[in-house]
Amino acid sequence: MPTEIGLSNELSEQNARQTWRAAARKHLAASVGFCECSAGSLDALVEGASLRSLSKDEHLIRSGDSFDMLALVLEGSLGFSQTRADGQRYLLGLQCVGDTIGYVPMVNGSAYPYDTFARGDGAQVCLIPGDLFRQLRLRDPSVGRAIEMQLAYRMQAAYAKMNRDAGQTIEVRLAHTLVLWAQRYGKESADGVCIEERVSQEDLSDVLGASRQRVNFALRRLKLAGLVEMRYSQIRIRDVAQLLQFANDNTL
Repeated sequence: MPTEIGLSNELSEQNARQTWRAAARKHLAASVGFCECSAGSLDALVEGASLRSLSKDEHLIRSGDSFDMLALVLEGSLGFSQTRADGQRYLLGLQCVGDTIGYVPMVNGSAYPYDTFARGDGAQVCLIPGDLFRQLRLRDPSVGRAIEMQLAYRMQAAYAKMNRDAGQTIEVRLAHTLVLWAQRYGKESADGVCIEERVSQEDLSDVLGASRQRVNFALRRLKLAGLVEMRYSQIRIRDVAQLLQFANDNTL
């Protein structure tokens, strides 16, 4: 017969599974495209998913890996990077709670192009198999439509960034990046919006493709203008609208 401790552990595992699945469904239902999927399809995607926990710097995917699944960040954050010929790892961007990755290799079978790793301990990622998407898409066209909408959204964002940043000063590019992060990852407070994900000046220099010295100079200019504060790798934006106005006013 099952022991009392065994039953207790089983109940704890069931509760934990219900908790992360509820969180996954909530985030998925709020995502572009998936918000239009049927409740039954969303339930099926979450029921067929698994959970993976990552420690700091542990890789979820390495560049060149096959990755036939969708990954949804539930806790913590992921960084995606490329390692250049000099052996240095360059951060290209962040994926935080509610973000999803893996659409292109899941659709066309290509290798994953980036190293993707946990930026801190306790990162949790919900993994939904590609086969499950393909099965559901045959029964529910809204699932395929959700993937199309995600791909279109990402292409549109990439084109907008290229158009916005082309030929612009580091200050303008930094301001636009901080506005985007504030909108996606910011938490409002009495004295502005705090970007909860900790970002170092080295991270910013990687993302912006500029030296740390240039990024430091641009940050100082934004600080002197009373637009941002940065302490211990945490960025606070005093007024997002004013920061966006600064970027627009200084666009070449």
